[in-house]
Amino acid sequence: MDTKPTVDSDKEFHNQLFVWGYFTEQIKLYEPLLGKVSIVVDANSYLALGNIHHTLGQIDSAAECYGQYLRIVRRINDQEGECKALVSLGNLYDTLGKYEDAIELHSQSLKIARELNSQDDEARALSSLGNAHFSLSNYAEAIQYYQADLEILKELNDTFSQVSTLGNLSSVYVFLGFYDEAIDYAEQQLALATEIESQSGICSAHGHLGNSYYSISEYEQALEHTNKQISIARTIGEQPSICSGLCTLASIHYSLGHYDSALENLLELFNSPWSIHDRQLSMKATGLLGNIHYSLGEYDLALKYTQQKLDIAQELGDQQAESIALGDLGNIYYESSDYEKSLEFSQEQLVIARRINVRWSEAMALSNLGDTYLKLENYQDSEASLRAAHQIFDELGDQNAVAVTLLNLAELHYQLSLMAESQDYCQQALTIATSLDIPLVQSCLELQELLGKQIK
Repeated sequence: MDTKPTVDSDKEFHNQLFVWGYFTEQIKLYEPLLGKVSIVVDANSYLALGNIHHTLGQIDSAAECYGQYLRIVRRINDQEGECKALVSLGNLYDTLGKYEDAIELHSQSLKIARELNSQDDEARALSSLGNAHFSLSNYAEAIQYYQADLEILKELNDTFSQVSTLGNLSSVYVFLGFYDEAIDYAEQQLALATEIESQSGICSAHGHLGNSYYSISEYEQALEHTNKQISIARTIGEQPSICSGLCTLASIHYSLGHYDSALENLLELFNSPWSIHDRQLSMKATGLLGNIHYSLGEYDLALKYTQQKLDIAQELGDQQAESIALGDLGNIYYESSDYEKSLEFSQEQLVIARRINVRWSEAMALSNLGDTYLKLENYQDSEASLRAAHQIFDELGDQNAVAVTLLNLAELHYQLSLMAESQDYCQQALTIATSLDIPLVQSCLELQELLGKQIK
């Protein structure tokens, strides 16, 4: 039985249209009002249109509307309106990767909101500050801003905004490697979004759940949630969510060894105008493209795209992305037998990962170092690095990475002629790889064959 959405009695109907994801209907409602009623109606219409265009990924149109809104509110000396304009423009800067500019505008907005004792504007500024600090890998600061935002929103009983903040918290905990917390926040987001019938919120929650399950190698659930995200995003025309979903989908296919499917996802993403505006997403997709070419043995292309990712990460000040790119470069030089250079990049990765306290990146750096030390026949440091990496991956629940590390330990013990220990590690790796249905299975079988010959 089909049911009609129920209008939230606490919201005006035009705001409820945004909650439901009826963005085209909203545009048709607001545009005819411009210049027809009053300057206040013009201001509110420009703000609403700016929000819609930003949500749809139409950055230039959003910037024009926000600019018009700011000019009007300053002309009529509307400080609360100026507060909203500053945070909206700051959000655009955040999308464009201009995080310091975004923080400056959000801080101005927060100051005005507190002077006016406007809690809803204060919450909005806190959330936006959290976003900017998240993009700069300042995760502790991001959590503080999000939690402060969430506390105010609960006092105001603003369920729609709570949906967004719960999703933001899920994102932070994914990056920190606390996947249970990330899934919990995303499930809270999904429940609340479903309750208020927010299609955009439901879409976002599925995206966060997809990312979380991908991070712990639960690829079937990751695919399920990511496909739901993309489906809803296409229905409501939300380009940012379509593109982020495509990037996650490409990551899942890459991890499963489905490189053609991953490349198709990335091609669609890069063909979207949104990829030009969202530099974070474009950077992530470019790095993934490098990973795919690396796995295909096309190291020149892998180097090209990974270096592009590193350049963007350093320009944006995204330390987490910089750390990952350094590790990927280390892997490329490893395959080119330039072990000293590989070691150098992996050590740089480890320093940054520990500085920003991101355990997954720390474990990846340790794993890369373990591989390189093995090639350099530094067996003691190799084993210490690999064991440390295995422990972190195991604690994080990243089964794919656990399997890779176990196989590396098997290869180490094979080099040391410790065949029984090597066989044990290899079997553990094979069991996990088989359960995940990942390409690592073949490498495990090849090592087992070598072990079989040695043991005979």
